[in-house]
Amino acid sequence: MSFYAQEPQTIGKVLDNAFRLYKASFKEAVLFSFLYASIVSMPEIIFALIPGDVPELGPTATSIYWIVFVIALTIGVVFYNGFFFRMHCVAAEEESSNATALNVGLQKLLPIFIATVFCVIAVLLGLVLLIVPGVILMVSLILYSALIIVDNEKILSSLKRSHKLVWKNWWRTTVVFFVPFIVMVVFSMAIGAIVLLGVGMIMGPFSDSATAFQAHGYQAIILISVLGNTIIYTFTMPLLAAVMLIQTNDLKLRKQGTDLEARIAV
Repeated sequence: MSFYAQEPQTIGKVLDNAFRLYKASFKEAVLFSFLYASIVSMPEIIFALIPGDVPELGPTATSIYWIVFVIALTIGVVFYNGFFFRMHCVAAEEESSNATALNVGLQKLLPIFIATVFCVIAVLLGLVLLIVPGVILMVSLILYSALIIVDNEKILSSLKRSHKLVWKNWWRTTVVFFVPFIVMVVFSMAIGAIVLLGVGMIMGPFSDSATAFQAHGYQAIILISVLGNTIIYTFTMPLLAAVMLIQTNDLKLRKQGTDLEARIAV
């Protein structure tokens, strides 16, 4: 049974479908989700392995760090696109494979990357100007990646269409995304508590020696934190993608209904 409804759903039903899609597609999405989480964490791992702060190591080390950051982010976007596409295929009852998902991830790399830059700039400008416009845009532009990957929208048209879909359903969309956000926060707090426990165990042996802590303890703490973030991203990013896919479909149905009513009225 397709997870995409054929008529507009209540907020509760949208979230129920999203959580069901998350569970049904997790096996297909988890590999790419894990690779995404691991790759985007690479700069922090390199930072942990380099003794001292990166800026203090000179321009060469700083340049290498930022090159790795850009490469990791770029490859990470490919795998993000991949698990997003695989989840869409599960939702639409379409066949897919890791190879197909990787191909789609590569094809959508540049559009998603550029659209993300435009989205971030728009939100930051809104936050700098009056804060409220930034918050409004943060929600109204949130569907652009789903529209690019699923509907093959162009960069600017994906942002415009996202805004049009969300605009008259802004509060509904905010509530829908607030629920997985809370789930992600609770999960992050649980993993964070485990990380803090690990940090406490590491700091113990080095607590009597500042030199030993600087040499080993600080790096170990960062590595544990990165591991925690990797686990968080692996399990929560597919949930966010599931909510985005189901909510996008619901808003399309609402938009179609509004357009139909307008045509009938004419």
